Amino acid sequence: MPRYEFRCPKCITVSTLRRPIGEMDEPVECLNCGTPLARQFSPTNAIFIPGHFAYTWSDFHEETEKELAKNPYIEKANRVASAPGHRTE
Repeated sequence: MPRYEFRCPKCITVSTLRRPIGEMDEPVECLNCGTPLARQFSPTNAIFIPGHFAYTWSDFHEETEKELAKNPYIEKANRVASAPGHRTE
């Protein structure tokens, strides 16, 4: 059975319930205060993205990352992204 998330508008409690698809919009009451819960959108974690959909910066921008790094109007970040085992000290 699929899981659905419900949120209480009064006490802001979030509950996850397993229900049949045909009952996903049936009313549910909050276990804490008894207020009717509102169903929330919750994306699934079973999304598969094929490798050929891996985009790079240049797929969305006219400048490549190398050209962007040479642009004098772009400030460089002070922070360096670290890799496992990389020390920034």
